[in-house]
Amino acid sequence: MKVLFVCLGNICRSPMAETILRMKLGEKAQDWIIDSAGLIGFLEGMAPDVRGQEVMMNKGIDIGHLRSRKVQSNDLDFYDVIIAMDGSNYKDLMEMATEEQKSKIRQFTHIKTGETIHIPDPLLDEKSAFERVYALLQQAIDHWLIQQGIEVHSASRSH
Repeated sequence: MKVLFVCLGNICRSPMAETILRMKLGEKAQDWIIDSAGLIGFLEGMAPDVRGQEVMMNKGIDIGHLRSRKVQSNDLDFYDVIIAMDGSNYKDLMEMATEEQKSKIRQFTHIKTGETIHIPDPLLDEKSAFERVYALLQQAIDHWLIQQGIEVHSASRSH
């Protein structure tokens, strides 16, 4: 499967999501293509926000090597699933997409209610917002994997 996570700048939420999914898949990740991108290009080439790097490093995950990139129109063809981090990202992606591509674009949903989960942008907030985003992404990705019929091991939730 080919999965692309998308947020606004690709320096906070989507690189965290990309790495969390890889971690949760473990050895299965080698059979997947997992990436992240942003809707704006002026942060292109930047490393993830230092606060997000710290949160991830505290969980034993290094994201410092990742670099921001802008979503390209060919991404909408290439990836099987494109997951927007919030409603605004979703709307922008849908406006970019052809009718065929729109079926690939989605947001996370709550495991019990089925309601859409918006992963809030922590950029202008304190480090604790990055901790909240990490926790939300853990739950949202677990649920998404279950929806895909992929077993989520308890060990992957313990980070």
